[in-house]
Amino acid sequence: MKLKLFVLAAFVMGTFLTTSAQSDNGGKAAKVKKEDKKKVKEAHRELNPYEIGKLPGVVYVFGFSQEFGDTIAYITDITKIDSIMLQKKTGFLPFRYDLSQQLKSHLEGEKGLKKQTACVFYSKNKVSLGKKLAKMKKRYLNMEHTTVVTIGQDEFKFIHPLDVR
Repeated sequence: MKLKLFVLAAFVMGTFLTTSAQSDNGGKAAKVKKEDKKKVKEAHRELNPYEIGKLPGVVYVFGFSQEFGDTIAYITDITKIDSIMLQKKTGFLPFRYDLSQQLKSHLEGEKGLKKQTACVFYSKNKVSLGKKLAKMKKRYLNMEHTTVVTIGQDEFKFIHPLDVR
């Protein structure tokens, strides 16, 4: 929510700069000063360091956690996270560490488990992520000595990392 407001403010600021420059010349189109353009670009970089000029989208996430010495694997349901973008060059999810720490702290704090290793799987496409989730569950269900525990949305849900802080 905060990110959307900042992007909107930067857009409005950029629009204001161009309209004020036009009104100073009696309505004629005028060039915007280089300083004003730099201010707008800096505001965009502060708001969204991953892709300048594009609005954030939706990313779907599920988590997996297991203690390597234990036979129980925990898998969460798919969660939709709004206002987040993948990095432009690499396609990585920013705040991956924060999201995996959310799952780890939930399992270690509320369930009383120890030494959990958590990871996060993500995609912009919910269907492809659902296939990945089914494949993970199938893989661990086929192991003889491993039990898969599904953590539902009512028990745990990923929260946008900027909303947590």
